Amino acid sequence: MNQKKLDQVIHYLKYINVFVKPVDLFLLKQGGHRTLLGTFMTMGIISILLIQFVGIISSLVLHDNPTLLTNQSYSQQQPPIYLSQENFTITISSLNYDLLDSYYVTMSLVSQIFEDNTNTKITPSIQKTNIPLIKCEKQQGLRDYFVNTSLIQYCIDWDSVPHIIIEGSLDSDYYKYIEVSINQCEQTRKCPFIENDEIIIKTLSTYADTKNFNQPHQLYGKTFKNVINQYYTKRLNGIFQITEVKQDHGFILSEIETSKSLSINNLYENFDSQDEKVYAKYSFYLDNLTQIYQISYPKIQQSLSDFGGLCEIFFIAALFIVTPLNELSYKVTLLNELFNFNLNNSHGDQQQKIHPSSNSKQRLKSIQLKTSQLERMNRQMTANGRNSEKNDHKFLINALQDSIKRFFDERNSKLELSFCDYIPCARGKKQQLISYSMSKINNSLDITYIVKKLQEIDKLKMILLSPDQIKLFDFLPKPNIDMNSNNKQSYFSILKSEQSELEKAIEAQTAFNNLAKFKDDQINQHLVEFLDDDIIQLFRINMKKEVKSLTNFSPVTQTHFLSDLPSRMPQIEQQDDSDSESSPSIKSIKRVDQ
Repeated sequence: MNQKKLDQVIHYLKYINVFVKPVDLFLLKQGGHRTLLGTFMTMGIISILLIQFVGIISSLVLHDNPTLLTNQSYSQQQPPIYLSQENFTITISSLNYDLLDSYYVTMSLVSQIFEDNTNTKITPSIQKTNIPLIKCEKQQGLRDYFVNTSLIQYCIDWDSVPHIIIEGSLDSDYYKYIEVSINQCEQTRKCPFIENDEIIIKTLSTYADTKNFNQPHQLYGKTFKNVINQYYTKRLNGIFQITEVKQDHGFILSEIETSKSLSINNLYENFDSQDEKVYAKYSFYLDNLTQIYQISYPKIQQSLSDFGGLCEIFFIAALFIVTPLNELSYKVTLLNELFNFNLNNSHGDQQQKIHPSSNSKQRLKSIQLKTSQLERMNRQMTANGRNSEKNDHKFLINALQDSIKRFFDERNSKLELSFCDYIPCARGKKQQLISYSMSKINNSLDITYIVKKLQEIDKLKMILLSPDQIKLFDFLPKPNIDMNSNNKQSYFSILKSEQSELEKAIEAQTAFNNLAKFKDDQINQHLVEFLDDDIIQLFRINMKKEVKSLTNFSPVTQTHFLSDLPSRMPQIEQQDDSDSESSPSIKSIKRVDQ
């Protein structure tokens, strides 16, 4: 493969590149137009988003912003539930006396199964397992809800029964439930029945606290009071509902943790015919409905997605506010660099000048006074050789530079916008000026317009240069940049350093003086005719020799000189009074410049 084909392959390979650097265009040495409104809006959005980001990180760590879904599931055959001292407690008591003094109380675990006999008749098979009771004060680990009472309570002896299993429901073929029976005392003489006695049953129930990450099942006590008598048997059914909490606490992937608990809402009463041995019977079953809480905590990808969406919303809202105002500010900045504007109404052929002549004359008079003062001071320094006047010399140079800067600033009639001008319907004539000026700029940026201007340059080359000169013109070297900053090809404009207004004025005056020697040249005459009268008057002030040393003084030296100026003013004024006939004083220059 020869070098030409290799270069072609490399050329086409460069198109497979997602990191292409776009071409930059600058406006006033900046890659984009910036406004204070955009800065304040950006800082406000960043502050709000930073606060939101801290909140997102806090939610990820503390798990305090869950998403909750609740539903219920039906099961005819509920799975076994293990009850122990940690998750279940039930106490039985009578109001104001010991329950066992008047009744015979039993608690049992009842297992019931329905069997299908040969005659197609379903009969229940019941098996009871006794659950021993004990006075609650003898049992450790009870919560304050059961201990802080004056009642004599009886509860399950968990030392004898490590756990109790209940399962199924009333609709199941096989289920287990807890039964508490209040029976007649076997020795009625020793334990007489109390008329309309009140039986108190306390048990633990739970509720789901979905905002508690560590303990979603919260326990609380439930109290049931029922009055019994010897004329009928009261049957009370309590329904335990399974509460299932599923927590997805994974930061990236799903990590589901499932926990269950029991909750009881109420007792359902019914009355039966009087049984001489049973006054009340409490039965606690499982419900065939399970309450399910699905708790999902924010994941990292979800939080970042929400944060990104919030960023988009804020930036879109800010764009609707900032973009029109920023666009208007950009246009005004661009137009002020390219045009001068006359906002005064004009009638007929007599138009008011953009710059009042009084201001220009006053500024030119100030420049002339400072130039005369510099001439006088230079003569004194040359004749006397005194160094004490160097500070005054620097002051005058500084003042002269400031006057020239103000002179050129006043010549630029800029289009300025007030607060009301940012409202489209309140701009009036300014909107017409902006639209007209931007239309001219847009026409100049058209590709056909640019190509035509390039063709005009080629035509000028053909007119101004001979064929042999054109051939040599194409071989002029590119600008050469040397490591030595002082060794640059100054005839290339791209390598010229930036100049202040005073330095530009000095060079322009030199050029003006040189062109004045060739008054018969038509190009020179036309060029001078296009200059404003104020500029021509400025060039007629011969200040080149007097202010050429200005470039030797740094801004730091000038600032230091101006800070000490009040202490030197009396000396300067006294010196001016001694020679007031020859030139004006610094004091008069200061007064005129104001």
